[in-house]
Amino acid sequence: MASHVQLTASVTCSAGCNLSGGRISLISGEHILDSGSLIANEKAQFLIQAPAKLGSYRWRLFFAGDDFHEQASLTLTFATTPIITSMAVWDISSPVIVGERFKIKVGVKSSHGSALTGALVEILDSNGECKGVGKLGALPWEGTAALYWAEFEVTAPSEDGPTRWSAKFGANENGLAHDEAVLPFTFVAVNPPDHKLTIVILDKETEAPIQEAHVRLGYFRAVTDADGRADLAMPGGKHEVQAWMVSHELAPTVIDVKEDMTIRLKATAIPEEDPGARWSM
Repeated sequence: MASHVQLTASVTCSAGCNLSGGRISLISGEHILDSGSLIANEKAQFLIQAPAKLGSYRWRLFFAGDDFHEQASLTLTFATTPIITSMAVWDISSPVIVGERFKIKVGVKSSHGSALTGALVEILDSNGECKGVGKLGALPWEGTAALYWAEFEVTAPSEDGPTRWSAKFGANENGLAHDEAVLPFTFVAVNPPDHKLTIVILDKETEAPIQEAHVRLGYFRAVTDADGRADLAMPGGKHEVQAWMVSHELAPTVIDVKEDMTIRLKATAIPEEDPGARWSM
């Protein structure tokens, strides 16, 4: 969708003559962009598509005159600016294994809803080095009007730890000019896992399994299934186990992972502060 320029031109006579019906044109160089007749209030309106290229422009309004009036013109100068863009990054695998390939998705949206198919996007590391480049796809992301996207497969850093990279959308060379945009994103790189760790969370009193408990060991996360079980691939060493649940709480526990192992943990039910509160108005 292109931008447009709307102009209203007025021509008056110093003697008060009625100039309705006089011809007035909007001209760029030797090319007539549009022309029309002055209406009863001696005005004419133009709706012209803005130039597609960035730069400074000079247009001219030209009144043709008649048997009693001279020709007249007015020069208009203006500059075009890029269309604003916004970006999104999602489906970032974190943590990722150092030195291994992982995937992310990047989307770019034009504030005018313009199609950005084929536009280039780069993935840059913290030093500005390009880690991957690709073109936006032919169709917007499902459920959006104009978020054009691409999936990138890149190589993780060779050292472990938190990492901050960026997705960069360059000035669009095809079609309407758009702003450059840069969106930082973060992820964590970790050393390859040595062992398989299984965490089982149970109710302390009933020993019933607790489903959908969010388990966290540093950068590693998982959610328990219907059996209260969460499987994680872990490097060796000491790790603190933390878990978040709706109706239970678990005291942080430190474990030393030296081999494949299963840990059973008991969570305490959280009593309702006021069991009758849900019925009160």
